[in-house]
Amino acid sequence: MGPQVTSGYKPDEVSDLSEMEGTPVDQVYIGSCTNGRIEDLRISASFLKGKKISPFTRGIVSPATPLIFRQADDEG
Repeated sequence: MGPQVTSGYKPDEVSDLSEMEGTPVDQVYIGSCTNGRIEDLRISASFLKGKKISPFTRGIVSPATPLIFRQADDEG
């Protein structure tokens, strides 16, 4: 299974990222309904490495705990 995206706010509105290619976005949320595990954040970081988010796109990262936040921050 590859990266998943939702075009809405409900879990059943999810698609493979490849299906949304070329679609403009206003907001990106990295996490889940239970927030992001360190493994989730590492995978997301590998996809984003060397790229920048548009200044017109809001980027939100939601670590599951303060410990995961600190660990992700320490890892860069």
